[in-house]
Amino acid sequence: MATGLRLEDAYMLTEEKYEDLSTPREEAFEIPLKIKKEQGKRAILLKGKKSAPLIVSNLFETRDKLLRILGLKKVEELYELVTKSTMKEDEAFSYEPLEDHYRRIDIGLDALGALKFYEKDGGFYYTSSIIVAKTPSSHNASIHRIMVIDSKRAVARIVPRHLYRVYEDRLNKGENTPLTILLGAHPIVEIASSISPPFDQYEFTLIPHFIGSKVPVVMSPVNQNPVPLGTYFIIEAEMTPEFVDEGPFVDIMGTYDR
Repeated sequence: MATGLRLEDAYMLTEEKYEDLSTPREEAFEIPLKIKKEQGKRAILLKGKKSAPLIVSNLFETRDKLLRILGLKKVEELYELVTKSTMKEDEAFSYEPLEDHYRRIDIGLDALGALKFYEKDGGFYYTSSIIVAKTPSSHNASIHRIMVIDSKRAVARIVPRHLYRVYEDRLNKGENTPLTILLGAHPIVEIASSISPPFDQYEFTLIPHFIGSKVPVVMSPVNQNPVPLGTYFIIEAEMTPEFVDEGPFVDIMGTYDR
């Protein structure tokens, strides 16, 4: 049976690690502070006070760690692989039965490892969450910060790129946008999601270039979106036309982004 791209496998590849599973830590400020202190040094694995899963971070926050996980020697090799990719989904994927690998659980969005990093943050965030949506002839995967509203609702920051185009197309038809949200994905899946191939080319079709084989995937249970096997949480959702306040949130430059 295929095991897929698992987060724990990437964690094991990291040479320097810090683990503390004996003492649960606060998701607000305490865990983010430890993540910050260990950036560029060690991957960390911690237990939160409110979170069901363990929290892992600092797997590929440096170029050296990223290249090691991708099996590359220099960044230029990554660019070459991406620009040459023209795979279709059926060429890139091998399909596994969902029920062989996943089970349904009843747990709120606020108990899956969302963190609050700074005092003025708008709320608790997932910062490496992947959103998958159908396009006219394929799919789109992209990384978005997601702020938790309550156990059933969250708000994502969407900028005018491919996912926004999908949302607008649905909105013009008077429809909500079906989405699949991925939490706990392998770093290779995260990297693929951060790349922007042409619209209607699914980002996950880039993954075979990194692993040298087809990607084992499962179809999400409701929206039937292909998800790389090994992703920890598959969340089915829909994007509505409702707008709510999101942020502020400290961006990569260390300033508040609204």
